[in-house]
Amino acid sequence: MSIAQGLDRPNFLIDSSNRTHGINENFSIQLDIKKNNEYDSVSLIQCSIPKTYYCIDDSNNTFTLRENGSSTTVVIPSGNYNTTNFPSTLKIALEVASLAIGGAGNAWTYLITYPTSTQPDTGKSTYTITAFGGRPYVSASFEFVDDKAHELMGFQEPATVSVNSFNGSSILVSTVPNDFERTKYITIKSDIAHNAGNYNPDSYILARLPVKNTTFGDIIDYNLIQLEDGAKILANGRSNTYVFSIYDDHERILNLNGRDWFLTLFMYKHNLADEYYIAEQKYIIEQRRQEQLRQLELENPNTIAITSRPTIINSIVQNEQPQINPN
Repeated sequence: MSIAQGLDRPNFLIDSSNRTHGINENFSIQLDIKKNNEYDSVSLIQCSIPKTYYCIDDSNNTFTLRENGSSTTVVIPSGNYNTTNFPSTLKIALEVASLAIGGAGNAWTYLITYPTSTQPDTGKSTYTITAFGGRPYVSASFEFVDDKAHELMGFQEPATVSVNSFNGSSILVSTVPNDFERTKYITIKSDIAHNAGNYNPDSYILARLPVKNTTFGDIIDYNLIQLEDGAKILANGRSNTYVFSIYDDHERILNLNGRDWFLTLFMYKHNLADEYYIAEQKYIIEQRRQEQLRQLELENPNTIAITSRPTIINSIVQNEQPQINPN
């Protein structure tokens, strides 16, 4: 892909702090795009997002606790967690919920542990659940709905995990390693882009940014290397007011806790001439292949087997590859 010549190619720096409406992570802003322009493509060429979102916030901090048939909602306080501070926080949240289920005379205890330095590091957590007073029957379950806190706790989605015991205590081991990374990638969407052929929620995707091993407070940077890799159809001719938003890998809005983020857009007209030229070259090459193959079969009817066609075809024009028209 190349860019049509003779056109200006504007860059737009978009800062969430300059928004006209909305919140920091889902806002609208007016762009000074000249009227009657000829742009048909837009690419997100640069983006910087502060990693100030929490691994747990009000979009993923609840699940259901059920004890011997009675249930309530567990709420984990918003914040960042690891194997050091998560066990004690979760223990308190579970025991508060258990108190709400059975009252002071029936509150169960919960202990969350990780492998010690002398044990194989599986990354999984162990939940030791004990009924009040060591009562003989334990039936407990964690029920996760709508992609909530299961990843931090070490369970797959969406699922109900449960244990049953007749000795007053039971142990539940997480099914997968605990994951304290909020999202594996960030999706940036805007109605300035329209990706024809995709279902509606994806038609506005500008880019997906991988989140690598960055710590809280770092900057997640994205820089487009090849323009064609980020090309999107420009939704042109609007009122020049567009919406920009950021999501995690579960399609939840990322809360940056008040920090601004910015991105740079590049608008241009896609040059179709090169594509037509390449298509024409491919067609001519294929016709030559077919013609030379027929000629070889006529000249060597007893030695040219049909199974050798691909080898013969490739050897005929192995160096003939379509090239961009230098003119």
